Amino acid sequence: MIQVTPVILCGGSGTRLWPLSRTGFPKQFMCLTGNESLFQQAAQRLAGLGQDGIQVSAPFIVSGEEHRFLAAEQLREAGIQLGAARQDHRPGPPHG
Repeated sequence: MIQVTPVILCGGSGTRLWPLSRTGFPKQFMCLTGNESLFQQAAQRLAGLGQDGIQVSAPFIVSGEEHRFLAAEQLREAGIQLGAARQDHRPGPPHG
């Protein structure tokens, strides 16, 4: 059995779709098409990943600290469970 942990990157400064998108509410959290945000749509697509021999765990969400509650709330609204959050990780020094 292969275990897969999906990762959704949802960062940004909210400047590309200004004035709709703002720093506190960037485009990935907006409902641009339909009733779900782009972030919720990406998370919903994960449901179709599981196949024979592949087990998909709860997604790992990478977001800026200022958007963590917004991301969690939108996942809750979409009925998606998160795995345990780790708060002890910080970006390391650049490699190179």
